[in-house]
Amino acid sequence: MHSNEGGTWFPIFSRSLNGWEVETVECFLSRLQDKAVVVEEEDKLLWAATKSGSFSIKSLYSILEVGRVEPFPSNGVWNAWVPPKLSFFAWEASWGKVLTLDQLQRRGWVLANRCSLCYAHEESIDHILLHCEKARVL
Repeated sequence: MHSNEGGTWFPIFSRSLNGWEVETVECFLSRLQDKAVVVEEEDKLLWAATKSGSFSIKSLYSILEVGRVEPFPSNGVWNAWVPPKLSFFAWEASWGKVLTLDQLQRRGWVLANRCSLCYAHEESIDHILLHCEKARVL
């Protein structure tokens, strides 16, 4: 993008936009509409999630947690009295990363996806921990 001295943006695209891209570009350009380039100032990078403008891991986590319904229960999972194997399993399960058959299929394995406990549904972490009737008995 280039800006002339009057502060008007003239976007230069290397190709024509696809139909599905037009709305996104319009939204982007409308956000730029009231912005002006200050040629006399040196460029700087500011992290908008903190008052100081400096990046921190804590501020990143606070942004990521906004979209979650419940914050991750880190105090309950990562605790000295919880065995490490159980902590890692709870952490993987909460992020949907336990290697169930559906996860292996996403990684390219060719497998029949049936729960090995009930044989009625596809095996996923949600099914095993929440919905499988046979797993509830265990």
